Amino acid sequence: MKRFLCGATACILLAGLCSCSWESKLKNISNDVNNYAMYPFSLKTGEKRTFDVRDIFKDSGIRFESYKIVTKEGGNYKAKGDTITAVGTGACSVEVYLYSKEDDTCYAASLGTLYSYDEKDFTEVKSAADLQAMELDKAGKYILKSDIDLSGVEWQPVGNLPSPEKPYAPFMGMLINPDGYRIKNLTISSAENIHQGIYGGCEGGLFGSIEDSFISGVKLTGVEIDIRDFSGEGLSGSGSYAGGIAGGALNCFIENCEVEGNIAATGFLGGMVGSMSWGSIENCSFSGTVTLDGDKAQDEEHWSSTGAGGIFGYCGMPPFFGNIRLGRIWQCKASGKISGFSNVGGICGYLWGKDKIEKCTFLGELSPAQRSGQMYGVAQEDGR
Repeated sequence: MKRFLCGATACILLAGLCSCSWESKLKNISNDVNNYAMYPFSLKTGEKRTFDVRDIFKDSGIRFESYKIVTKEGGNYKAKGDTITAVGTGACSVEVYLYSKEDDTCYAASLGTLYSYDEKDFTEVKSAADLQAMELDKAGKYILKSDIDLSGVEWQPVGNLPSPEKPYAPFMGMLINPDGYRIKNLTISSAENIHQGIYGGCEGGLFGSIEDSFISGVKLTGVEIDIRDFSGEGLSGSGSYAGGIAGGALNCFIENCEVEGNIAATGFLGGMVGSMSWGSIENCSFSGTVTLDGDKAQDEEHWSSTGAGGIFGYCGMPPFFGNIRLGRIWQCKASGKISGFSNVGGICGYLWGKDKIEKCTFLGELSPAQRSGQMYGVAQEDGR
């Protein structure tokens, strides 16, 4: 999957790209644009999205007379006025130039990463064997084309932490499910049955580790993940990570997914993802139980390395340089029971960036715990 990081890093390419006479004479180029959001989004090839550019940058402090959304050569969209049209399959930052006479400057910024998809570019997944075979090409693009029953299968998560036997190899591709098929009865009954990393980490879910991935529309029912028997130290001194979609995620976009089942681990665990840094999750739901248990989970010394939530156990989405908001937890809901010793939240157990939960609901039960709450157990703004 191609990724075009063309927004904040492309200022040196701006010369000669201005379209109007006075714009082409601006002396300065800059990417110093602050106080705005650039959330990821998805479009099927041929679909369109229109941007209100002036509203997006209203708090940036830049007074710009005109602007241009730029079509990038080799990118996955074409721009016309305020509207883009998705082309093909891939991921690309949608770039906009803001022209300011007052500053004699052309500013470059991003309107967010577009994940576009054309179903003909995807490998069909129709069976348990097809699903497990994603491990063989972790940069591949996959589409579910049948209900899949994993009864009787001890699932091996796709994507792994580094170990002496395997280098770090997260899933970095796409998995989409536009037709609403279901993956049933995913089971991981012991940490001993899945890959463990060189630093002691252990991640359980449909995926183990995912990075720069796009996951859309995946529906899991009858999930049973219990890796409380993990005996290693784990990442950052915590225990095992678990989530229906993934144990751990970095800079991913997850949308329109559903998980139903029971998840238990000793470190960070959530109905959707155990631990997620950066990225966004939108319109996802979980129902069932999330149980944080084990020696580390009961140890106050390790309180900052554990967490249980209906969506995430840990979620790190701090503002980027200049208060650029890159990720959010938006329109998600969870129900059931979330339990643990500390850092127990209806949506997220341990949250970095507390203003990132938007329009989410929790309808369920929280066990008595140190640091607990309907939306998050504990939140902080400047790192853990």
